Amino acid sequence: MTKKTLYLHIGYHKTGSTSVQTWMDQNRQQLAHAGLYYPETQRDETRNYHGKHLHLYSQISAAHKEGGDLRAALRSIFAPYVEEIEAAGCPAAILSEESFSGMGPKVIEAMDVLNDHFDVRVVAVLRRQDEFLQSFYHQSIKTGPQRDFAHFILGGHWNRIHYDAALDRWAAVFGREGMLVRSYDKDKRSGGLMQGFLDMVLGTPGLVTAEERQWNASTPSICYEIVRQCYRDGYSFDDAFALRKLIDTTVRSSPKLRNAEVFKRQYLTPNIRANVREMFAESNARTCETWFGGEDVFGDLSACTDKTAPLRKEPACFKPREVSGTLGRIMLRHAAKQAAKS
Repeated sequence: MTKKTLYLHIGYHKTGSTSVQTWMDQNRQQLAHAGLYYPETQRDETRNYHGKHLHLYSQISAAHKEGGDLRAALRSIFAPYVEEIEAAGCPAAILSEESFSGMGPKVIEAMDVLNDHFDVRVVAVLRRQDEFLQSFYHQSIKTGPQRDFAHFILGGHWNRIHYDAALDRWAAVFGREGMLVRSYDKDKRSGGLMQGFLDMVLGTPGLVTAEERQWNASTPSICYEIVRQCYRDGYSFDDAFALRKLIDTTVRSSPKLRNAEVFKRQYLTPNIRANVREMFAESNARTCETWFGGEDVFGDLSACTDKTAPLRKEPACFKPREVSGTLGRIMLRHAAKQAAKS
């Protein structure tokens, strides 16, 4: 019997995964008509993660930590998904969770149990590392206290974004022909992130069309810096979360605020970009040669200026006075909006 095709969407983080998952979750019937099934097994709708297969990743991670026969554990974990997919009337299905991109070599090797049931295709969307690191830093500040950006980069384990080696690990299990690799930056420049993804997994351009919509957009770096400083001043997670939501809502609705210089400034200074380019230059060259036919999909990162100082000597992007002053302006704007409503 011919095996069904299983697309395993491994991310990466900060490449529009939330938008893809949300769209697929809301358009299951349309996808099914096109022959692609999006499983519903073991969703966590209480945590607003029901668009992705978070439970699956969590279970795999727990099994790895427990030790024992990892392949046997994965067969058990995947069993309800296999049953649901095989019962569906579609020739193909997709599992999506960007945290798969952070799985270690032993877990990736054990995932060959999927080859028993499916013709597996690994879908990986890559983003230039400087923009990835800034966006990932923004996301990390949402969850708790963080060091400054330069030391966040220095202290991280970034094997997953040495893309050449990371993709080789997946290709060793599912075959080079089983890898579908796209550039987030190239798709974004063309304005077709969502459509490009659908065309790739469905195999026919325009078979299903989707409106481009961003579900998890970042606010300016200064807004995250305010929250980071509040954590350092002893704010609880709940208080910092409430403040972040207030800041986000106020800034998005206030063009005058967003046009101020401090809101346009990024954590990514020219020197940090240059340091990041140096960190990943060899990996990126091999990635472009192997997966993009030599095309430089990392664009401006490859062309940025040489570094002027090591990361450990990078000065703070925002001065304390700027942070407190910007928070004051945001709160005044919020107060004015509230007064206008009353």
